[in-house]
Order: sequence, then C-alpha cells, then structure tokens
Amino acid sequence: MGGPIKKDKLFFFFDYEGLRRAQSEQIERTVPTDALRAGSLAYINSNPGCDGTARLDTAPNCITVLTPAEVASFDPQGVGPNSQLLSFIGSRPYPEPNDPSGGDGVNSEGFRFTAPSHQTVNLYTARVDYTVTENNRLFFHGSLARQGRDDDFNTDIVAFPGDSAPHSRDKFNQYAVSIGWTWTPTANIINQASVGLVRTILDFPVTQSPSFPNEFTFGGPISSPFLGSSSQSRNVPVPEFRDGVTWTRGKHTLDFGTDIKFIRQISALKNDFNFVGIGLGGFNQTLDTPGDTLRPSDLNSDPSAISNWTARFPFSSAGIPRIHEFNYDKSGNPFPSGTGKSRDFNYNEYEFYVQDSWKVRSDLTLIFRTALRPPLRSL
Repeated sequence: MGGPIKKDKLFFFFDYEGLRRAQSEQIERTVPTDALRAGSLAYINSNPGCDGTARLDTAPNCITVLTPAEVASFDPQGVGPNSQLLSFIGSRPYPEPNDPSGGDGVNSEGFRFTAPSHQTVNLYTARVDYTVTENNRLFFHGSLARQGRDDDFNTDIVAFPGDSAPHSRDKFNQYAVSIGWTWTPTANIINQASVGLVRTILDFPVTQSPSFPNEFTFGGPISSPFLGSSSQSRNVPVPEFRDGVTWTRGKHTLDFGTDIKFIRQISALKNDFNFVGIGLGGFNQTLDTPGDTLRPSDLNSDPSAISNWTARFPFSSAGIPRIHEFNYDKSGNPFPSGTGKSRDFNYNEYEFYVQDSWKVRSDLTLIFRTALRPPLRSL
C-alpha cells in the first residue's frame, strides 16, 4: 500500500509478506531389542550359511542370544550387563522397535515416527519520500525480516516422541534502515548522500539440554539418548556512509564519490562439553586376548560379525571413555564446561571512485572507472 500524505510533498509506501508453513519430518532412531533391554546380548553365530549380514528379521537361526549370566561369564570381572545402564534405557524411555529392518538387526532395530515442523516468515518494508524544495529531496527506507524455523536439517526435531519440541528453532532476523538526501544545485549536477545500517542476526539455540554439560554417545547398538547441546549465534551490524556526485558535461557524465563501511561481527559458539561415550573407545579398538576369552566360541568369523560383538559387549557392561573439552582465559585457566566462547571481529572497508561515461556517438558509449580501495583492516 502507498500514496501521498501531503500532495506533491510527502509520500509513503508499505508492504508486508507473511508465510506460515507446517509439515512433518520422518525420524528413525535405533532402539534396543527386548532381549538387550533385559540384559541379554546377541551375536551372529557360525551356523551353516550364516555370515556378517545376518539379522533377526532375515536369518533368525544365525542369531544366538546369551542370557545375562552367560554374558557375565565373558566379563573378566564377572559382572556382566550394567544394571544402571539397563535401568536408564528403560527410564529414558527407549520405545519398542517398529522397524525390523533398522538398527544392526542383532541387538537393535529401528523405530520410525513423525514430528511436526513449523516455519514462520514476516517481511516488512516501508519507505517515505519528502520533497523539501524542488532541488532538495529526502527519503527514509526501512525493512525488517523475521524468520523462525524448526531445525530439521542440522538435527532432528526431537530425539523421541514425548520430548519437548522443537529441539532447536533457528532464528534469522535482519533489519535495514537508511536515510538519504538528493541535492540538485544545478541542472547538470546531482549530489546523493545516504547513511544506513544493516544488521543481520542469526541464532541457532537449543531448547533443552537435559544432560548439560555432558554429551552422551552410545558407542554400542542404539541411538544416543539425547540430541546435542551445541549452539551458536552471529550478530553482524554494518553501518554504511555513501556520497556521490554526478556531473553531466557535454557528452561526458562524471561520477565520483566514496563508500565507507564499518563491519562488526559478534559471534558465539558453545560446544565445550564433557563428551561421554558408553562402550569401547579411545585407542581400544579390539577385544583380542589370548585364547579369545572375551568372545563366544561359535562367533562367526566374518569381520562384520566380529566387529558387531566387539562394539556390543563393552557397551552392555558400560565401559566409559570420556573426553573433556575446555576453553581457556588469557591466563590459561579453563572455563567451566559449557561456558562457550565469544569472538568479535571488525572490518573497515573504504572505497573512493571516479568514473567517466563518454557517449562517443548514439550507438557507442565508453566507460572509464578507477577506484581506490585501501587494504582491508580487520581486528
């Protein structure tokens, strides 16, 4: 919408665009079988015709399920399945599998579900023009863009049904304002000056971090219990100053002026957590021992079958390698886990230019331009 506010003096324009989008995201997580929940552990045996591709849904005769007591017999400490881990799996809770083709097909299967995803967009644009005199005109321009989207690209909407949704809602906000003055002192000279500011704000937060500042990774057969806690943001204001003069003289149109920008980038990143892995980790990549006492005697010799057991057996007993990641202050002292870090950058851009458009004849125009751009200065 737009029109005159004061005849031949003051005009306005306004525009709004909006978007509301709702869709669903299909999510598949890897969940434990009922046997694993009960403390049992399955492996691919060496029955005739069995290989590393065997699964419960395709070759059940190739899968042997050990009881908790039998699992404990392979444990050098005689402990077997970790009761606290089993209790956590039951209380999280991990849903019952509904996709037999998912997971490793030995100790885990898939769980498919859908979660709602929403996106909103609001765009506003406004402009006001004011004719002070015939030789002096002013304008104001402003725009605002506000967008929000449930993040289904970098992460899932939720880890499991029943979790607070969405896990992360990305925000993209930008606003721009500028004022300008056009001065026409003579019929062949025009001066245009403007001052403006564009600010872009990007925010990628997480709405829930139940294990903060710990991030758990299940190195065994099932999906990690929670989605990640990492977040980041950027705020980039760019003030700009422009002034240009256009001088028409005969067949020549001369343009000269300057464009100056002071760019500031304010960023934050939070990913300094305690990364806790359940299962085999670090440099411990195999379970080779004299006589293979940590493996069933009829374990299939296929490398995939061996690798499956190597990863699942330590997981059931909840071996825990841990990695700590810290940020430090200037004195070398570590910040508490989950503090995050901030980085601020400054860029100053300068340009000075002169241009000549020479209309040699009606069908030929030559343009000569030179510009001075001092080296980019950043801090």
